[in-house]
Amino acid sequence: MQVAVERVTISGKAHAVTLPDNNGNITLNASQLFELPHFAGAVDAMKILQFTPGVIASADGDSAIYVRGGDSGQNITLLNNAPVYTPSHLFGFFSVFNTPHLGGLTFLKSNIPAKYGYALSSVTDTRTHATAPSKLSFEGNIGLIETDIATAIPICDNSGLFLSARHSYTTWIASAIINQPNFGIDYEFGDFGLTFVHKFKRAGELIVNSHFNRDNANLNVAIYDSNGKVGWWDSTTSAILKSNITSSIKNESTVYATIYKNRVNLNITQHNIEAPSAINDFGASNNTTFTLDKATIDAGINYTCRLIDPQWFKSSLTPYIHKASRQNTHETAVYISSKYQPLRHLEIDAGVRLSLYKTDNDIFVNFEPRIMIAAPINDHARIWACYNKSVQYLQFVPISNIGFATDYYLSSSHKNPPQIAHSLSLGYSDSALNNTLHWSCELFYRQLFNVLEYDARLTIMLSPNYDLSKYLYSGNGEAYGLESMISYTTPKFNIQANYTLSRSLRSFVQINNGKAFASKSDRRHNLSLIATYKPSKRWTLSSTFTYASGAAYTAPTSIYSVGGAFIKEFGSYNGNRLPDFHHLDISATYWLKSDKFQRSGINISLYNVYFHKNPIIISWAIYEDYDIDKLYHISQRHHTLYTFIPSISWTFKF
Repeated sequence: MQVAVERVTISGKAHAVTLPDNNGNITLNASQLFELPHFAGAVDAMKILQFTPGVIASADGDSAIYVRGGDSGQNITLLNNAPVYTPSHLFGFFSVFNTPHLGGLTFLKSNIPAKYGYALSSVTDTRTHATAPSKLSFEGNIGLIETDIATAIPICDNSGLFLSARHSYTTWIASAIINQPNFGIDYEFGDFGLTFVHKFKRAGELIVNSHFNRDNANLNVAIYDSNGKVGWWDSTTSAILKSNITSSIKNESTVYATIYKNRVNLNITQHNIEAPSAINDFGASNNTTFTLDKATIDAGINYTCRLIDPQWFKSSLTPYIHKASRQNTHETAVYISSKYQPLRHLEIDAGVRLSLYKTDNDIFVNFEPRIMIAAPINDHARIWACYNKSVQYLQFVPISNIGFATDYYLSSSHKNPPQIAHSLSLGYSDSALNNTLHWSCELFYRQLFNVLEYDARLTIMLSPNYDLSKYLYSGNGEAYGLESMISYTTPKFNIQANYTLSRSLRSFVQINNGKAFASKSDRRHNLSLIATYKPSKRWTLSSTFTYASGAAYTAPTSIYSVGGAFIKEFGSYNGNRLPDFHHLDISATYWLKSDKFQRSGINISLYNVYFHKNPIIISWAIYEDYDIDKLYHISQRHHTLYTFIPSISWTFKF
């Protein structure tokens, strides 16, 4: 049995975790989700995306995903057509979505239809349940790190509510991660979701959804008499009205509002530092689908009013820092696309998007064509080719290497024009052995224009003469590579391997003497393995392994003393590599009960089984030799976050 739900395939067969669909994008096998490895005791649909071809494994502490050589800010996550700007908790360990609350998930990176804009690299389109529940049910997970619960409540035959909530107990794990004397941290996160579904007597349905997530951390460094608060939250509300105008014409209208805020407050030896930023989105969209004999046509329009407060620094040391001005922007796009099959062995999916972006001082207009041509060879093999031109107007400025509230957004302008990407891909997929063996490969090439690079230290940011434009550079880039996947499935055993060989380069006139250098997302080799084994009806065993080449960074080539101060002289930009990143996770679940309608099981999860320390940064400490005057020793230090994290949890549904 196979049921299509928002381009997510839910299959009765125990296929691999993720399989490329007919267009090179990703399908999620939701029916097998709770048999997959638990991440710190919880099952997370978004986490599975890190085990897909073309997605580069993030380092520990990095909540972002990097798709086909793109930057972290070149992806967008949508929840019922509304953007979610912080899709993860705890440095990327958990997503902000409670998995039982989701009704479907599509991950688009190859053939991205014209109705999707906003981002260059990928779109993660998540949807809540769209059908009213028929009976009362509860589903959740209770563990050492977090507890989440979801419930479905029928109101009448045509209406129902879905509620979900999560709260963490992460102070102990955050302290274990930092593991430093004289350093205290209290960290917690939570989220809440509410979805109302109503089906009208006549054709059509209404889906109203509200989602809220937050992260808060309190820091205390006793040795420096310092403390601070770091927090960020995201609130998204949307309403979708679906109408079946005729049997061949369907319409979907959406209105939404998203509010994102983050704030850093630090108190260092009686001096206060603040760094707030925010985004307020208000949008509407309309999409009409026409189903003809051999073609399906989508046409629509969307509009977003976005109010951006870029991050700015206020300090008691320099009280006259000028606050960044709010940026008022308007983004409108019209599009049309068509899926057409003129011949048995020829499929065409083509579309065009015309976007207009207006700020207080600038107007940009861009034409974005997209096309996919596929040739089904037989019932199980096909080849396809894609071209996408994408434009991104919202600029993401990464400051830190970890998923903390120091990164921020700003609008495109004449100084920082919209980012543009031209993407090409060529893919092939096939299966054999009665559909138990699947494999695919895809070549990709991408040209990037007007991408950003930021280079400023904290001392510069706090200067009263600080000017963002002096440290924010606009340049070009390119990325290319090969993605491959192979999976083998039996009723009891399932294994999938993904390997990506790629390069990602950047070129800026102001950096590295104009010579191309490796981007942050450049990982030459990226390998992920995931396996599940069901030795009996009661037991499910699973494991994942991730390996990636070390991330690029800029290292000093020499350190010398001038007037008692140590000065570092750096080498080529991003000319060095962190050690290769890898870790193994295992999970075992004992099912007390498991059938179509009820589930109860005890899970034990071990993260980073062999205690490998993956450094997120490398620093150089300078020590004075007290036996020999004016002699100093330099020591390289590797700073890591996660080592070994065990967890036990109870997962249930009734």
